[in-house]
Amino acid sequence: MTIVVSDIRRDQRDNRLETSVSVRIGADTHRLSIFHSGDIGCIADSAPAYDPFVTLLLIPAMAQNMPIVVEGTLYAQRLDGFRRGMQTILSCASAGWNIVPIEAEAQTEARQPDLSKGAAIGMSCGIDSLYTYFDMQRSEVADNMRIKLLFHNDVGAHVDKKTFERHRDHARRFAAEVALPLITAEIDLRRFYTGRFIHSHSLRNAGAAMSVETSFHTYLYARANANLIQGPLSRSSGLDASEPMLLPLLNTSANTYQSHGMHIERISKTKEVMKEPAAQRYPVSYTHLTLPT
Repeated sequence: MTIVVSDIRRDQRDNRLETSVSVRIGADTHRLSIFHSGDIGCIADSAPAYDPFVTLLLIPAMAQNMPIVVEGTLYAQRLDGFRRGMQTILSCASAGWNIVPIEAEAQTEARQPDLSKGAAIGMSCGIDSLYTYFDMQRSEVADNMRIKLLFHNDVGAHVDKKTFERHRDHARRFAAEVALPLITAEIDLRRFYTGRFIHSHSLRNAGAAMSVETSFHTYLYARANANLIQGPLSRSSGLDASEPMLLPLLNTSANTYQSHGMHIERISKTKEVMKEPAAQRYPVSYTHLTLPT
């Protein structure tokens, strides 16, 4: 069978922006939607793209050994990344992920990089995202790399809707405190993913961020650990070690994706975050520890 992605749409529904595509697998057809809320003015007038949806569907396609056919365009540089290096890296992480053909029309990048938009990060108010925020706000950081957009999403990490809403509310309060816009994305991917979330979180989160990429120049993925040795996926390990190679394969001439935090261990991040008064006002993981001096 083949995954056919087509008929991209964008609709305003109450206070949310819905971008959706038709996904056909054999005789089964349904719509896959990304719901955006929050400070969506910066993306409301942008043209929707198939790229985020292919990013979100790539691991499921490889796991089921199903080619992807897109009845539309993908950015040429990104399409080449999907077809070549990305699938090679993913197939090394799991013997059950097979390299599959991707058929789409290559779109020449017309957008130019806009450095004034700065960087965006996924903000969960956890140690990794808070460390990335404070680290990139240091005085010596160039203006084009400073955090100018916060992003929060639900792509399968939360055990239920109430947990997501609680984490979203933390992110909203933090965004208000630091006076930055916050965009939230909700995507129900349960139909496609059967494995553990940790095995696919890198591309799930990157695909969600890609859906708002017209609002930033660089996306910084807050990295969980400093281990740079990628072995086969296990119950407790994901694609973290591969992220420095995987994420740049999502780049276009207008947008850059990269991981942040690989240079520092979690306990050191925690010590740095706890120096920040703003961080101490949030229920952050590990802040209950007695830290070494």
